[in-house]
Amino acid sequence: MAEENNQMSLYSQIDSIYPHLTKSERKAADFIVRHFDDLASMTLASMAKKANVGEATMMRFIYKLNFDSLAQFKLGVVKEIVQEQPSSKCEDTPLRIMPTAFMI
Repeated sequence: MAEENNQMSLYSQIDSIYPHLTKSERKAADFIVRHFDDLASMTLASMAKKANVGEATMMRFIYKLNFDSLAQFKLGVVKEIVQEQPSSKCEDTPLRIMPTAFMI
């Protein structure tokens, strides 16, 4: 993943590229935004099916977010989820989330 994306949330990245996406990629983007907290435990096939797009479209969208792989995308999702939670109330630590994040 490109370094500059570490400073920009995935939501911000999606928002910035949304106008340039194809109709199918917009379906993928909409699905990711609506189901962000569930993505780490989903396979590519399940994400694509639930977004009503092909697996290739879902991966193209993930590549447009500057991730090199599905595993790297899921890691980015997990990191963002953990960062968004107040530390005193965080029940899901990276070590608890990570095993499901790599179900590819």
